[in-house]
Amino acid sequence: MNLGAPLWMATALVGGITFQKASTPQGARVHLPVEVRIQASGNWTNPYDPNEVSVSARVVGSREVAADVPAFWFEEFEWSDGQWKATGESGWRLRFAPWNAGGYGLFVRGFDLDGAGDFPKVAFDVRTVPKESEPPTYGFVEPVKDRPAFTVARRDAFVPVGVYLDSLPLTPPDIRRLVAAVQASGANLMSVPLFEAGWTLEPELLSYDQQAAHRLDVLLEAAQEQGVRVLLRLEGGSQEGDGLPASLRAYAGEGGGACKTLDDFWASLRSRQVYKKKLRYLLARNAWRSSLFGVQFFEGVAPPSWWLDEMAQLVYNLHPYLVVQAAERSEESPNDSLRLNLAILSSAADLRRWRERSKKPALIIPKQSETADVRQAWRDVMAGASGAMLRGIPTSLERGFQGGFGVPPIHRAVSFAGGSAVPPIHRAVSFAGGSAVPPIRSSPLATLRDALHELPWTTAPVDAQRIESPYPFAAALLSDSRVVLYVEGAPEVESALPQTIRVPIRRDGTYEAQWTHALTGEPLG
Repeated sequence: MNLGAPLWMATALVGGITFQKASTPQGARVHLPVEVRIQASGNWTNPYDPNEVSVSARVVGSREVAADVPAFWFEEFEWSDGQWKATGESGWRLRFAPWNAGGYGLFVRGFDLDGAGDFPKVAFDVRTVPKESEPPTYGFVEPVKDRPAFTVARRDAFVPVGVYLDSLPLTPPDIRRLVAAVQASGANLMSVPLFEAGWTLEPELLSYDQQAAHRLDVLLEAAQEQGVRVLLRLEGGSQEGDGLPASLRAYAGEGGGACKTLDDFWASLRSRQVYKKKLRYLLARNAWRSSLFGVQFFEGVAPPSWWLDEMAQLVYNLHPYLVVQAAERSEESPNDSLRLNLAILSSAADLRRWRERSKKPALIIPKQSETADVRQAWRDVMAGASGAMLRGIPTSLERGFQGGFGVPPIHRAVSFAGGSAVPPIHRAVSFAGGSAVPPIRSSPLATLRDALHELPWTTAPVDAQRIESPYPFAAALLSDSRVVLYVEGAPEVESALPQTIRVPIRRDGTYEAQWTHALTGEPLG
């Protein structure tokens, strides 16, 4: 016998997942949602467990750009008579947003407990969206490499001016009203707790609350229609003495019992595998909407960098775009993650420390005790944050005057160092060459949002500087020849204030200033 000869074995696959049908996308457009319905049969008991059954597709676009997109099990519910009702329809869905125009090919494949299977190529065309027909949240937000800024579809700057919400409503009408209130406030981003909407794994950790999944569908759809982006906080909730968030107590540790501490959760291979399954289902179902700004892995907890690298890599593998991935960073967790592209910080002091180590974007989230005060949002941006966040939604201008939300007007003349008299200022935008002044808004957040979007965040350096001022707070956000200046006054000591403010200017030229009220957006003078 020749023991050195190769040994060959013939294997016959019996059965395996079988695909009967896959719908062909009609009227597909670049960066807009596309859904493919897939009919399949095979051997599995839990369609939510990718160890039993998994369906995905290689989506090949024009210019030889391809992405592997996971499918997910969908159970149809409809909202009727004040409650969710199952329709009985279920099956596999594939969702994505095409990345360029041209001819596409979709190759469905999968496996179940008996074996693998595939489906013939599904061909379809994708066209561009005319500029005038683009929806409010057209294009995915992505971080700018080596800059603390974001871009939309790699062409326009996106400066987050958002609200941080502690809870979510549970009915579709209330969800839509919430998104409309966020949009009306002038915010372009809302940070929401996914775990508060009922999106948790079932006790066996292998299925999902489909009503909660439909609530998220409603939220992202309404946000896309209203022009609001959504940052999902994936885990959190009340913490016991061990510091373990409520949403993690069902995960199993290495010993087989439930995780008792965060260290148990980080270190447990089983808990990390289950968490990845949850991420897979979440992104498979929701990555098709550009209203999804990104995900924040935890609320109130700063995960270790090695854990973030592991989970963030999975998100990159699952999402065709560089979706924003956020996590809290603190003095106790200073190390950066290789894949993390947004730091959530708690104070300007943390921001200064972060800027010494990283050029990545950072947002300061107000503390629980802080009110929705637009002055703090201005201060955070002027301190160098990549955007502004308020805790809660401002509902009216009247609330601003009564609850400290807005900056009260100061009726006192102030002048540049050059001697030109101007009215009292709370926000000034200076332009070289007489550029147009941003439109007047009635919302304080819209005033802030429009002022910041005038700066070329993605193409030129943007830095904040303190300026010489008699006021308690003053700063200038500079970008090339443009200046956004914010001055916070103190009416009670107005009579003792000098009348000169010195503004730093980067280059020679003719500057025109339009002073506007930071609360109302009304022009002054």
